Amino acid sequence: ADGGVMTPEAVDPTEIDPDGDPTRTQIREFRLQNFLRERATLRDNPERRGAFLIGVLVGQLSDHQSTPEEDGGRGMNQTIRDRHPPKQMTSDRIMTLYTGDLERLPRVYGRDKGTGPLFPETRNALRDTLADAKPDEWELPVQDFRFFYALGVEYGSSAGYQAHRLAQQLDIQ
Repeated sequence: ADGGVMTPEAVDPTEIDPDGDPTRTQIREFRLQNFLRERATLRDNPERRGAFLIGVLVGQLSDHQSTPEEDGGRGMNQTIRDRHPPKQMTSDRIMTLYTGDLERLPRVYGRDKGTGPLFPETRNALRDTLADAKPDEWELPVQDFRFFYALGVEYGSSAGYQAHRLAQQLDIQ
């Protein structure tokens, strides 16, 4: 896989799920883990990885919020992404975002859909990363965490589409 783009030729469905019939969540997790593993700047630095993953979750939630209700989303005009743009992020604001909206919204939206919290693969990766690198203890320059947060928002905004596209290419319903 190059640049985080999975091609059907490069992926065997049993790499994602032993039964060869992965869920969308498993496909998103597979793509995310590969993306992180292939980039030393994220893999080897928990502060950058934390900022990136917070951005991924913001992007995923924003995509869910802006998706029309008839397509399983919330049909909202203003999303979490709009309320937390990269240029306004500080370590205090990231900590507040993580302990507030990012903790609450996946649960609320999952409950509305009759499922568990949304985006468990991102929430788990984020929890594991932040266990060793809490945002209020980061030494990462503001400019760096804004960049990695913005990168994550962009990644997360298209994560659902990319997972859907890979599933189609692998002929997974």
